[in-house]
Amino acid sequence: SSQSDTEILVNCTDNLVQYNNLGQMIPACAESWSVSDDGLVYTFNIRKGAYWSTSEGAVYAEVTAKDFEAGFHHMLDAQAGLEWLVEGVIEGVSEYLYGGGKWDAVGYKAVDDYTLQVTLVEPKGYFMTMLTYSCFAPICESFYLAHGGVYGIEEYAAATADTNKYTYGKSTDVSSQVYNGAFILQQLNDASIIQVVKNPNYYDPASVKINSITWIY
Repeated sequence: SSQSDTEILVNCTDNLVQYNNLGQMIPACAESWSVSDDGLVYTFNIRKGAYWSTSEGAVYAEVTAKDFEAGFHHMLDAQAGLEWLVEGVIEGVSEYLYGGGKWDAVGYKAVDDYTLQVTLVEPKGYFMTMLTYSCFAPICESFYLAHGGVYGIEEYAAATADTNKYTYGKSTDVSSQVYNGAFILQQLNDASIIQVVKNPNYYDPASVKINSITWIY
């Protein structure tokens, strides 16, 4: 949830929507969306043909609506600092975090592989602008589960205590994550160097004008 982390994240992960260089909201992983007449239900149509890539540039899996649900679920379980942004905004979040509520009652669900439905507590005219925040970033569910990931606040805390079994998203290992954005992470060395390179499997390669970005400590 820090700006320094987000600077890397936004280059390597695509959310539902993004802003272009003119500050205009444009589609990213969501090709289109609609809002119910009462302003409570947002339905996003997920782009087909977008993929998760490994740090070596190999295709891992297709991006689906379930990956967005997984990312939101994981964000609430991890409680890393941004969950307060969606309290009182997304249906069922406060109850899930503090009242023993069930995930089934949280209004952030994949209807099918290419449809994500978000239900708000009350109409929020600014809701779409929130979707570029990192708390709405997706994660590849199949990769997450394959690397020891679990769901549930208490379950997550227990799982991450065992670093031999929970190997997802380690800051010392770029291969412990997969990427659906314009770039993939190649180097992440503390007090040394960070480097991202152009993702060869990105759904819109013509829009990526830079081959690599390197941060020197």
